[in-house]
Amino acid sequence: MTTIRLRVFAFLLLLPLGLTLLPTLQLYRVHVSRDEQRELTLRAQQAQERLRSEGVAADPRAEGRLTRDTEKLQELVAGNERLAEREVLAWLGLGVALAAFVVGCGLLLRIRRDSRRAQASFETLLATLGPGWRAVSRGVLLHVALMFGAMVAMGLYEVSWSWSHFASVGWVPLVFLLPLWGAIIATCRLMLRSARSLGPLPPLSLELLGRVLPADVAPGLWRWVRQIAERVGAPMPDHVVVGLSQGFFVTSAPVCVLPRRQELSGRTLYLPLTFLSVLSRDEAASIVGHELGHFAMQDTERGVQLSVTHRRMQQGIERLAAQEEEAPSLFNLPALWTSIVFLEQLDRAYFHFSREHELRADAIGARVKGPEACAAALLRVTALAEHVDRALEASQLEAGVNAVDALVEALQMHPIELPEEILDHTLAHPIDTHPPTRVRIEALSVPLDAVLIQRAVRRPSASDTSWFQSLLDSPSRAA
Repeated sequence: MTTIRLRVFAFLLLLPLGLTLLPTLQLYRVHVSRDEQRELTLRAQQAQERLRSEGVAADPRAEGRLTRDTEKLQELVAGNERLAEREVLAWLGLGVALAAFVVGCGLLLRIRRDSRRAQASFETLLATLGPGWRAVSRGVLLHVALMFGAMVAMGLYEVSWSWSHFASVGWVPLVFLLPLWGAIIATCRLMLRSARSLGPLPPLSLELLGRVLPADVAPGLWRWVRQIAERVGAPMPDHVVVGLSQGFFVTSAPVCVLPRRQELSGRTLYLPLTFLSVLSRDEAASIVGHELGHFAMQDTERGVQLSVTHRRMQQGIERLAAQEEEAPSLFNLPALWTSIVFLEQLDRAYFHFSREHELRADAIGARVKGPEACAAALLRVTALAEHVDRALEASQLEAGVNAVDALVEALQMHPIELPEEILDHTLAHPIDTHPPTRVRIEALSVPLDAVLIQRAVRRPSASDTSWFQSLLDSPSRAA
């Protein structure tokens, strides 16, 4: 990240400062031309006065010098025909390059200020993240546009000079300025690429592979969820989706459920059949209570909005990175670097408040079956994550393999291991980041002892593997 920050610093500050060198040289050339014309004019006037007062006989060579000075003066005057115009272009190029430098300074200060403000409170972070991204995006576009304008002004200066001196030098000087023309074309491409890449954030729509279970299709499931929601004081989800490829989560973002491409809006609860087939009923209830706890908290909608905004920004960066992978080019990189630095600066505050919300949701989930059941569920889900991934991979590679059956069979045959590093693992979530499992268990005030670990690594019992299916089959079953 340090390397990327240095590149952003060079792009925003050093590059526009480097652009000031050529217009500074052009202004010097204007100054030299004016001084030379003034000196020749003065010499010609003095020579004429001497000729009038002393006559040609006094100095026969004076008339020859006067003729040569006059011819040189006429040539210089002809070359300086557009001198005022070139002076304006030189000042314009210098001013616009300095303006790009100022904008670059403003961008860096804006990122730093937003980072500091975001750490003050959750409300400040929520008010900063989206507008900050838009401001930085517009700033990058303005910065590139100013550098483009500065180089165009420099190029027009040289065109004007070549036009004024066309009789003596033609267009030859412009050939030696090919690097400048190449830089103008490159900056134009960079501006167009940045305009496309740093446009409005794409709308976030989660694509999930699963099945929507309405209340009339799975009344037993909805009754179970309703009882959990009542225990934690949370609103009911508008939709329940059952699938394989995700962990437990809730979201208020738009959802597209594959393969039928059902569009869902409002509150959605996602339940993974893989984990539900190897968790106890109490453990699953604790996790669902945690997820519904996100809806129960007063700042739930703002938290979801923050997560969605953060995820959309990540998608924007991923879009830039994908462009770089598909067509590697220096024109993709400045916008990508700046976006990464902006998000990295605000991530510390985002992760702090996100983890804070997760710990609060854990406390709510503990109301369902107690802190011990909630801690055991967290530890067991963490221990099972790798096994679930392998079962899903096997079902994708081999036709006819059921991921749930493969998972249960594998856990019956092979013991579950819980290495020390797994305790520092964060659970996967499509639009959020969770604290390490160890931190979450400590926050529940549950000892991480041998009893809890043994409960987390047990082989699935007959009850573990059957309770959820019986809940779907029997509309009269309660929680």
